[in-house]
Amino acid sequence: MIRKCNECKGKGYKVKSYKICEACHGTGFQAVEDISEHFKGLPETAKQKFQLEDAQEVPCPICKGKGEIEVKETCSACNGRGEINICPKCGKTIEGTSKYCPDCQERDKVYILHPACTIEDLRKDQIYKGKITRIEDYGVFVSLNNKVWGLMRGLFPDHKIGDEVLV
Repeated sequence: MIRKCNECKGKGYKVKSYKICEACHGTGFQAVEDISEHFKGLPETAKQKFQLEDAQEVPCPICKGKGEIEVKETCSACNGRGEINICPKCGKTIEGTSKYCPDCQERDKVYILHPACTIEDLRKDQIYKGKITRIEDYGVFVSLNNKVWGLMRGLFPDHKIGDEVLV
C-alpha cells in the first residue's frame, strides 16, 4: 500500500534553509521593465489611463517574488519520491514495488497433525510435517503422528532417523 511520506509531507525533499535570491538580491522584483514597447498601437489616453507608459517592476521569476530561494535536501525516508510503500499486514516499509514485505509473502501452508487425527483427516495436495522413524533400502518411513505413518519411496541418503520432513 502506497502512502504519502510523513517525513517530507509528500514533496520528496526537505527544506534545509533559505538563501537570498541572487537574481533580485532579495527584493522579490527584478530590475525595472519598460513595457511601453509592447503597446505601440494603443491610443495615448489608454496608455495614460492604465499607466502603460510607466516602467513597471516585475516579480522575479526565479524566487517568484519571495526574495528567498529554498535550499532543498532529498528526503532520505522516501528517496525523493514523496511516497513510501508499506506492507498492509505488518506495516513495515518495503523497498521496491512488491505488495507485501518478505516476512508476509504468501508461503505454502504446512500442517502438523494433532495426535487425535487419523488417516481419514488427511487431504490431498496439502503439505504435512512428519518425522522419519525408519530407513530402508527402498525408502523411509515417516510418522505424521502416533496413528498416521507412511512410506516415502526413493533414495534419501541425506536423511537420518528423527529428521523432520515435509510430505
